[in-house]
Amino acid sequence: MSIVRPTPEQAAAADPRTSVWVTANAGTGKTRVLSDRVLRLLLNGAPPESLLCITFTKAAAVEMNERVERALAAWAVETDDDVLRTRLEATTGERPTAKTMRHARRLFARILELPRGLAIMTIHSFCQTILRRFPIEAGVPPHFEVVDDRGAAELMAEARSGVLLRAAHEPALSEALARLSAELADSSIDRLMDEALAKRGRLRDALGAHGDEAGLLDALARALDVDPQDDPQRLDAAFCVVDPAREFDLHTAADLLVADGGKSNVQCGTTIKAWLDEAAGRLEGLPVYRTAFLTKDNRPLAKVPTEKWRAANPNVFAAVEREAARLTGLEGRKLALAAFKRTEAGLRLANALLDSYRELKARETALDFDDLIERAADLLADDARRDWVLYKLDARLEHLLIDEAQDTSPAQWRIVEALVEEFLAGEGAHPHPRTFFVVGDEKQSIYSFQGADLAHFRAVRDRLRERAEAGGHKLAMRELALSFRSSAAVLAAVDACIALPELCPGVVDGGAVTHDSFRRNHPGLVELWPLVDPPETGETVEPWALPGQGQIRQSGQERTARAIAHAVKGWLDGGEVLAATGRPIRASDILILLSRRGRVQELVIRNLKRLGVPVAGADRLDLTGHIAVRDLMALGGAMLLPDDDLNMACLLKSPLIGLDEEALFTVCYGRGRTDRVFERLRDAAEAHGEPYATAHGLLDDWRERADFAPPYEFFARILAEGGRKRLVARLGPDALEPIEAFLSQALAYEQGHPASLQGFLHWLGLEDQKLKRDPEPARSEVRVMTVHGSKGLEAPVVILADAGPQRQNSTERLVFADGLPCWRGRGGERPPLVEEACTANDARLAEERMRLLYVALTRAKDRLHVVGWKHKSKPKEGEDKPAACWHDLIARALEACGDCERAALDLPFLRGAEAVRLRRGAAGAAAVPAAGTPGRPVPPLPPWLGPVRKEPPVLVRMAPSALDEDEPPADAARPGGGGDARPFGVALHRLLHLLGGIDPAEREGALERGLRALGRFDDEASFLELRRQVTAVLDLPDLAPAFAPGSRGEQPVIGRIGDVLISGQIDRLAVTEDAVYLVDFKSGRRPPDAVEATPVPYLRQLATYAVLLGRIYPGREVRAGLVWTVVPRLVPVPRHLLDAHLPPAARGARAP
Repeated sequence: MSIVRPTPEQAAAADPRTSVWVTANAGTGKTRVLSDRVLRLLLNGAPPESLLCITFTKAAAVEMNERVERALAAWAVETDDDVLRTRLEATTGERPTAKTMRHARRLFARILELPRGLAIMTIHSFCQTILRRFPIEAGVPPHFEVVDDRGAAELMAEARSGVLLRAAHEPALSEALARLSAELADSSIDRLMDEALAKRGRLRDALGAHGDEAGLLDALARALDVDPQDDPQRLDAAFCVVDPAREFDLHTAADLLVADGGKSNVQCGTTIKAWLDEAAGRLEGLPVYRTAFLTKDNRPLAKVPTEKWRAANPNVFAAVEREAARLTGLEGRKLALAAFKRTEAGLRLANALLDSYRELKARETALDFDDLIERAADLLADDARRDWVLYKLDARLEHLLIDEAQDTSPAQWRIVEALVEEFLAGEGAHPHPRTFFVVGDEKQSIYSFQGADLAHFRAVRDRLRERAEAGGHKLAMRELALSFRSSAAVLAAVDACIALPELCPGVVDGGAVTHDSFRRNHPGLVELWPLVDPPETGETVEPWALPGQGQIRQSGQERTARAIAHAVKGWLDGGEVLAATGRPIRASDILILLSRRGRVQELVIRNLKRLGVPVAGADRLDLTGHIAVRDLMALGGAMLLPDDDLNMACLLKSPLIGLDEEALFTVCYGRGRTDRVFERLRDAAEAHGEPYATAHGLLDDWRERADFAPPYEFFARILAEGGRKRLVARLGPDALEPIEAFLSQALAYEQGHPASLQGFLHWLGLEDQKLKRDPEPARSEVRVMTVHGSKGLEAPVVILADAGPQRQNSTERLVFADGLPCWRGRGGERPPLVEEACTANDARLAEERMRLLYVALTRAKDRLHVVGWKHKSKPKEGEDKPAACWHDLIARALEACGDCERAALDLPFLRGAEAVRLRRGAAGAAAVPAAGTPGRPVPPLPPWLGPVRKEPPVLVRMAPSALDEDEPPADAARPGGGGDARPFGVALHRLLHLLGGIDPAEREGALERGLRALGRFDDEASFLELRRQVTAVLDLPDLAPAFAPGSRGEQPVIGRIGDVLISGQIDRLAVTEDAVYLVDFKSGRRPPDAVEATPVPYLRQLATYAVLLGRIYPGREVRAGLVWTVVPRLVPVPRHLLDAHLPPAARGARAP
C-alpha cells in the first residue's frame, strides 16, 4: 500500500477549522489541497449539502468530484481497520477514532443519496442554480433556457439585422452608422460590436453611473473638454480670427524671418505672412500655415526658426511659441472632438445592438452565460432581495471553496464577496463555524480577455483580509511553494526569469519568488536554441521557373517549424532517454506550446506529419476555414445559386468533381457577359463528352436532391457516394475530422431549425467555427496547443516554439478612461485622455504576457526547449523591445544562473549553431544528447515485457454488399415508364420465390393469383412486363436445377469471414450430391456484353456467398450465376472471376 502524505503547508491549507487564502505556485498540488479540505470537512461532520466548491472550468469540477468520490469509495469498501486508519491519518494528520472511522465508511453512501451529488461546479452552474431557485426575485423567466455561444451568435446576427433596419428610420442611428462606415470596414464594425458585447458589463456600469446614454456622453464630453455641438470647421474658423495684437506680433516675426535670409527661416516667414495677408482665405490655407509651426505629430518644430534667430529675437520668438501653442491646442481640441464623435457613434450603435439583443433573448426566454453572472450578481447585490436569498441559502451553505481565484472576473467576485460577507457578518450567530477557502496564483492570471482582472483580485484579497480582521474572523494566508511537477533545472530558470526587472512587476506583487522543487535531485534540462534566421533578402523565386528549377523560399516561421519537427523525429527515432525516468521519450511526452494560435501551429503540425511523427492536431479546429468544409459549403452554395460563377468554378475544381485546370479553362474561357459557367459546362458536355458529362450529371443529380433533402441527408449521401473518399484522397486524412464535424453541425442545426440548405449555410457562416478539442494525454501523440489551452496540463518535454520577438499591437477598439468608454483610435490621433488609457491598457497586456511566459515555463516536468525566429524587418518604435521578447528574457535568466554549457545543434537552419543549456540534478545522471543528434540505442525488451496478447476481435455484422467500398450501380427505371425501380424488383423477386417451389403445371394459375394479390402498379405496362419477366425466367431451361424440388428461394445465409460476420440472403439455392447452385436475380437493367464487365459489387457479393457455401458444403462445387430478368438470361460466373473478387477479409480463401 502506497499512501502519499501531504506536506505541512498542504495540511495547514486544508485545515477545515479556519478560513484560508492560499497562494499556490504552479505544480504545488492545489487540487490535492482542495480535495483534502473537502474530505476533512466531511470527516469533521459538515453535512455534504453544506459545501459549495466553485471551479473555473467543467474539467476541473469533474476532476475534483472524481478525486473526492474515489477517496470516499476507498474508505467505504476498506475492511482492514489498520489500512483505513492509515489513510485517514494521511488525510487529516491526526489519528482517527473508531467513531471517525465508522463515519468515514458511511460518507460515500451519504454522497450517493444527494440528488445532485456534492456541489462542486463552475460559477456559471452555481448562478444558474440560484436563478432557477429564485426566478421571481432575480426577475428572470422561471423556465429560462441557457443559450450557448452558437445560439448567442444567432441572436446577435438577428439583432444586427434589426439595428440596420432601424437605422433607415432613425436619424441618430443612421448618422452613427454612417460615421462608423466612413472609418471602418464592415468586418471591423462587426468586431467593434462583438467587443461591445463582451464588455457590456462595464458599459452597463458606466451607463448606470451616469443615468443613461445622454448622461454618459455629457460626462465624456467634460472629460475630453469638448463641446458636443462643435465641429472641426467651426473650430478652424474660430482659430482664423486673430486679434490685432497677435497679428502685429506675427507680422513682425514673419518680416524678421524673411529678412534673415536663411532658407528655413525664409520659408517659415513667407508662409506666416501669406496666411496673415489673405484674411478671406485663411480657412483654406490653415493646413499650410500649420506646417510653419508644428510637425506632423503636432509637436513644435525644433529647428525652425533657427537657434541663432531665436537668440537674436527672444521677444518675437515668444510670439511664435504662443502661436505654436495655439495651434497645438486647436489640434488637440479637434482630436478630442473626433474621439468624442467616434465614441458617440460607437456607443449609440452598441446600445441599440445590445437593446435589440436583450429583446431577442427575452422573446426566446433565454439567458446567455454573461447574463447568468450579471443577474445573479444583481440579485445578491440588492439589499432587499439579497437578505431573503442568503437566508434561504444559509439553511445549508456553511463552507465555500473557490478554485482558480486569479481567473475570476469582477462580476463573479461580486457574487463571491456577497456570500463571504454573509459568512463574516453572521460569525458567532450561526450554530456551526462557517469557513471559506480561496486558492489562486496571481502569477497565472492570463484570462483578461474573459474578464479576469489581476488588480481587482488583489483588491478583493486585501478587502476580505481587512474585513475578517475587523470582525474577529480568522483568515489564514498560506503559500504553497514546493513544486511536485518541475525539475530543479526548470524551476531555476523560472526563478531567474521572475527576478528580471522587466518581468517581475507583471508576475508578482512585492518582489521575487522562489520555487522549491520536490524533485531537486532529478535530472532536468533547459535548452535555449538560437533564434532561426529569416531568409536573406536576395533569396527570390523566379516567377516563371519550371518545377524543380526554383528555390522554395521559407519564412522564419517555416524554418523554425521544420527544425522543431526534425528535433522531435530525432528524439523518437534515436531512442533518446528521458534522464529523469530512464526510459525512451515517447510522443505523448512532448508538448509544443505557442503564445498564440495561428500559422505557426499549422506549420509545426504539418512538418511533424511530413516526417511521420504522430501528432494530435491543433487544440482548436477552424471548421469553416478548413478547405474540405469550404468545398462542401461551395457545393451547397452552387445548389442554391448556380449562377454564382466564382463559386461554381470553385466547386468544379474541388475534389468533389475534380476538373483539372485545362478542363476548367475550357468551360470558363471566352464567356460572354451573360453566359454562366453552369450553362457552359452543359454545352461542353454535349460537345466534348467526358469529363464534362460526368460533372454535369453529378450537378444535375445533386440539384434534384437539394430541393427536398434536409442538409444532413444531402451532404451525408454525397460523401457516402464517394465524396468523402475524393476529399481525403486530395486533402489527406486530416480532412476526415472537419468533414465529420461539418456533418455534426448539420445535425445540430436540424435539431433546432427548419431543415433547409440555405438556412444551414447561413447559420454555419454566422461566426468563425472554432471547435475545441479536449486534450487526450493518454494517446501516443505529440500535442501542439496554445499556452492558454495548456493551463492545468503538464508534460515531461515542453517546447516553447515562438519565443522570439512578437508584435504587441492591441486589437481592442474600446478602452475605458476613468470608467468612461472611449474609442481607441489610431496612434497619433488620440487625445491625452485616450492616450493615457491606451498606454495603461497596453501595459496591463504586456504584464499579462509575462505571466503567460510563467505558465508556459511551468508546464515542463523534466525538459524545456525554447525556440523562436528573428523578424526580417526591424521593429517599429515601441514594438518588439527586449522586455517583450521571451527569448531574450530567458537568455538573460540562464546567464544569471551561471552554470550553463553550450552544445552544437544538428538541425535544419541551425546546423552548427550552439544552444545554451542549463542542467541540474543528481550527479552521474544520464547525459542528454544535443537536439538533433542520435541518442544511445535502447536494447530490445525481453519477450515477457512485450505487448499483451490481443483479445479476440469483436465481430462486425454486415451484408455482403457492405464489404465493398464502392456503391453498387443504381438500376435503371422500371420498365414501362419513369419512377423508382425498387417496387418492381421487390415484386419480381417475391413472385420468383413463391412460384419456384410450385409444380410447373400449376404455376400459371398461381402467377395470376400472385399478381392480383400484389396490386401495387397503377400502369398496365408495368403489370404486363412483370408477368412477362417472371414467366420467361421460370421457363429458362438452364435454370431447371435451381427450381428443382428441394431447391430454396430467398435463403438466409450467415458465416464468418475474418473478423466480419456476414449475414445475407441468396435469391435461389439448390444443393445436389456433387454441386451447389447459387443464383442471384438482377432486374431493371440489361446484362453487360461480357461476364467480365459485370459490376464489381455484384461479383463480390457472389464471391462472398460462394466462400460461405463452400465452407457449409465442403467437397462440392459451387456454381454461381446471375439471372438478368429483362432479357432473360442466365450468365454463369466462372471460378477464376469469383476468386478475383473475394472480399478483403477472405483473400486467403478460394471459392470451391
